[in-house]
Amino acid sequence: MLLKKKIKGIEGLDITIKKELVKKIIDNDFKVNMTHSVMFVSVEERKYALRDADVMELVASNIKKRLLLKRGISVKEFYKRNSTYRGYRLFDKSSRPEFQEGKLVEDKGKHGLYFTIECKDLFRILLASYFEDFGDSLAIISLISVDGKGTPVRKASISRGMDTTNTYHSRAFYIEKIYSLDNYELILKMYEAAPDNYKLLIYDETEGGMYMGSVKYYRKKGCNEIVRALNDIHQIEKKKRGFAK
Repeated sequence: MLLKKKIKGIEGLDITIKKELVKKIIDNDFKVNMTHSVMFVSVEERKYALRDADVMELVASNIKKRLLLKRGISVKEFYKRNSTYRGYRLFDKSSRPEFQEGKLVEDKGKHGLYFTIECKDLFRILLASYFEDFGDSLAIISLISVDGKGTPVRKASISRGMDTTNTYHSRAFYIEKIYSLDNYELILKMYEAAPDNYKLLIYDETEGGMYMGSVKYYRKKGCNEIVRALNDIHQIEKKKRGFAK
């Protein structure tokens, strides 16, 4: 097998290669040396040896922080930091048949299973569904078993998500309860729990805005109660600003 050519640093690299390096780092596809002072990332037949300054330029973080994200933390440590074992996850029931109440679901990808620990994040996530395809259902998730024994998920490797300070990824979690999102009152509760900066996202009614995108997305999925709720919430936000007819 041919050894990959090792290249030190990113000085003078083509922007295309830099983009590939960024993708690899975010995907946790890298190794580090014993002292965690050098990160090794392979792109095609080349291996790049990156120092802290290189990693900072590429992903605005250092090697040790990226390594912590890759390794994650245990359920016990997560509870110590957040005082909760529970969270919320939007999902599409047609593409996630394994999401069943009482079941343990495990990640098959590189990042882990996404969830938020705050209901105030849900309205923003709902509005982002039209380009992320989050889906039509809401799961209450648990990092401990729901059989009454409360056994923590082993090797959860929980890491911070990129969206908000309340979002995380875990290698596995239990499904405690599932609700259909196509529920007018549920969407209103999500809206009411959201901070003002998230509520403002539905105000924009341009074609490229979250409001129009979400309405089209959920109408196509046949979620008429979500559409009705979003239309009413949009009018509430317009009225707040004195533009409602």
